[in-house]
Amino acid sequence: MTPNLRRVASSSSSNFMSSPMSKPQLFAAILTVLVCAPSYANAALDNTATAAQEQSGSRNGVSDERVSQELELFRSVEVSLREALKKDKTRSSMRKINELGLVQMTRKRTRESLQRQLCNPCPYCSGKGTIRSVSTVASEIMRQIRKQAVSHEATPTIVIKAHPEVITFLYDEEGERLDDLERLLKKRLIFRATASVHHEEYEVSAAAASQSVA
Repeated sequence: MTPNLRRVASSSSSNFMSSPMSKPQLFAAILTVLVCAPSYANAALDNTATAAQEQSGSRNGVSDERVSQELELFRSVEVSLREALKKDKTRSSMRKINELGLVQMTRKRTRESLQRQLCNPCPYCSGKGTIRSVSTVASEIMRQIRKQAVSHEATPTIVIKAHPEVITFLYDEEGERLDDLERLLKKRLIFRATASVHHEEYEVSAAAASQSVA
């Protein structure tokens, strides 16, 4: 309750308690309180809001000052770190320090890993660790047979050279398809197993009848 409203209320209360009031006087006192209360309440709220804004402004001023100090510290650390990286022989890149005080940095490796230093790549798989399966190589050979048959229509024979495991797979798993393929292409298919050939390597070539026998 504001001071003016207190005065109105105390005055009305003292008048009411000191001497009896008539009904018109009582209604007038009540009306005065009802009319004056909202304006005094709004004034009190305005004063409270102003005080809160002033207090918040003082806090924001302190907060802004602290943020500026932290940013200045981040910049100084960043500059020092960049100056130190200039002495590093390894090529590196660095980003700005973020709001959490973290910095992202990368350095290019100049030496090989320990595994590379102690080991050599596998000569069979060329360091990949895997080779194509026998069925995959067999499927590739089947496609190459069709291509050779189309590009060498006049040649009656097609010779296939591959690893023994691949040739065995073709005979055991693709025998019926090979028979159908010979009848469809009207060509003779000759398979030659070569143990020295890599599992993934093969040769499909069209040859004359005299060359295929040799």
